[in-house]
Amino acid sequence: MRKKVITALFLFGLISFNSWGQGLPVYVDADNIIKEKDKVIAKGNVVIRKGKQELLADKVIYYPDKDLAYFEGNIKIKTEKFEGVASKGNWNFKKDEGELYNVKGVLEGGYYFYAKKLSKINDRYYFTDLKISKCKFDSYDWYISSSKGNFKENDYIYSYNTVFRFCKVPIIYTPYFAYPTSSRKTGFLVPTISTDSYNDLILRVPFFWVIDRSSDATITLDYRNNQGIGTDIEYRRQLNKIDRLKWNLFYFKEKSNGSWWEGRDIGRLQNRWRFKLDTTFRYKKFSSFVNVDIPSDPYFFEDYGSIGSIFNPLPNRYISYTKSQLLAIYDGDYTSTEINFDYLYDLTKPNNEETLQRLPEIRFYIKRLPILKNYGFYTDFLSVNTNFYREKLVKGFRSDNSLRLSYFTNFWKLSNVLEIKPRFIAYLNLDGNYNDQTFNKEQKTRSVVNISDTLRTIEYKDYGDFVHSIIPEIKFEYITSHSNKGIPIFDRNDFIPEKKDIDFAIHNILDFKEKNSYLRWSVETGYASKGYYYIGKNKEDGYIKPLTNTVYLSIDKYSFSNSLIYSFKTNQIETAISSFSVALFDWLKYSVSHSYSNNSTNQITNSIYGKIKNWSYNFSVLNNIREGYIQRKSFSLTWDRECWNLQFFYLEDFNKSTGKTYRSYYFVINILDVRYQLPFLASTRGY
Repeated sequence: MRKKVITALFLFGLISFNSWGQGLPVYVDADNIIKEKDKVIAKGNVVIRKGKQELLADKVIYYPDKDLAYFEGNIKIKTEKFEGVASKGNWNFKKDEGELYNVKGVLEGGYYFYAKKLSKINDRYYFTDLKISKCKFDSYDWYISSSKGNFKENDYIYSYNTVFRFCKVPIIYTPYFAYPTSSRKTGFLVPTISTDSYNDLILRVPFFWVIDRSSDATITLDYRNNQGIGTDIEYRRQLNKIDRLKWNLFYFKEKSNGSWWEGRDIGRLQNRWRFKLDTTFRYKKFSSFVNVDIPSDPYFFEDYGSIGSIFNPLPNRYISYTKSQLLAIYDGDYTSTEINFDYLYDLTKPNNEETLQRLPEIRFYIKRLPILKNYGFYTDFLSVNTNFYREKLVKGFRSDNSLRLSYFTNFWKLSNVLEIKPRFIAYLNLDGNYNDQTFNKEQKTRSVVNISDTLRTIEYKDYGDFVHSIIPEIKFEYITSHSNKGIPIFDRNDFIPEKKDIDFAIHNILDFKEKNSYLRWSVETGYASKGYYYIGKNKEDGYIKPLTNTVYLSIDKYSFSNSLIYSFKTNQIETAISSFSVALFDWLKYSVSHSYSNNSTNQITNSIYGKIKNWSYNFSVLNNIREGYIQRKSFSLTWDRECWNLQFFYLEDFNKSTGKTYRSYYFVINILDVRYQLPFLASTRGY
């Protein structure tokens, strides 16, 4: 007959690396429980539970006076962090010490391990004949073995005669190895070896430095056999639970004569650097954000575009600018104020003389407030004051002020929104010219009023399998007459089109009930009563505005999207962006995307991707149809073994402005979530 006993026994916590919750009762269940003079013996299907933790064994002997327990036969242990088996073990609960033999199990995070012996003395754990891997026991593709060692939580693990084996072949051996058991310990990190367009060997050796509880830094030696040697320093500090400070300084001393600098009439560049800063600070209703990104020269990213990402060698090679910003925001209950300093570094030109800067921009916003409660009248106000600066061309100050009066009404199925937006713009301290145009400095102010009224309704139809929503919409918009001539064009907000238009739109939405499928379809056009309308800043003659058609579709294994603009004046499509994908088989998917703009862009991308067992692949080709050349080819192949994977990447990228084609290929092995680019099996070259 089975017996159940409740005792104050504190039971085993070795493998979990965390003591079993103190104060919780221990439940013991066994086929037979015998109390003797100095011990309690539980035999047959012994089950001991405490909270979410459980121990099973054939036999348990407990000595109350010594607070000591012995476990024998088919031991199974389950805690929040460990699940496994052992042949025998013992535990002294008074000293919180003990040992297990022939332990085999799975740790939190999916680490499979075996140890001949595990023991705990004081606050340190000891092991002998240890094997540990992310691979399952029946497929030890790789594992780390050690003859003996010890570790302590939030300290270090010390291992002796440590071997890393891959497919049973010993790859790395060290007689002594130390590694932090905390995520923040000073020491060297895994080095990386790679190549790029200019170097046959790039070696980066990072060193992690714990400064204090809230700050640390990574100092990386960067060696490139053809270019020279440099240092990459990143500092991080956590100011509080939310705010942080991070800055990065990369400095490189060029040793070469710059033979690869084709088309650069700048002389030899020797001292190359990049400074980055990222920080946030919040206090009650005040927030500030600082981001700085300034390189030493416009060609920095072309030469060092793979900094910090050896697995994607072209991420920054063609970026056109960097942005540095200081933003301070006060967000009150009824108002908000922003002060913004924007500095752009133009990487497409040899200097920054014509780059437009906002130094500073001040935004003041009075939040939407009800004028008459419960009657749908609201108002808000926005004032944007910007000091535009260029070393050359036009400079000046613009104050753009908009008041919005809104009236919301609902009647039956109809909803209507009426908005009146008076707008006043003032220009001050104008200096210079732009595109040989001298600005009319006499016209320093302009005033316009934008009146719009939007009427819409919605109709639902339930067809069983799906619900069809039909939303027709009519919008009237009028902008008072004014002139855009003699006005400085700092940005798109300076150009204000004249309007007296009526726009029509109908939106269709199909939501399918049984499947994760949907259809969104919108058609829009309009009537310009003035006999002209604007597309961007381009004025087009005509009364009928272009037709805009937008479709989003996802049904079963098919997906499709399309957005196009059709001109009734020219009877042709002006712009179109489309994409289509289909799962042809379980192991093969195809997608195509097309981008078209009349007299500007015409390119198409074809891609195939899929997975066969533990192999996955992706191949894509980008064709520039308008100019008749292939702009990019890419291919990737991944062999996934669950506990590790091997990836092959190939990228061929043609830069028309320089006439260079960059071809890259490299192998990456991913073990323990650490990607390592295999040396001598990688290349990036420009031709």
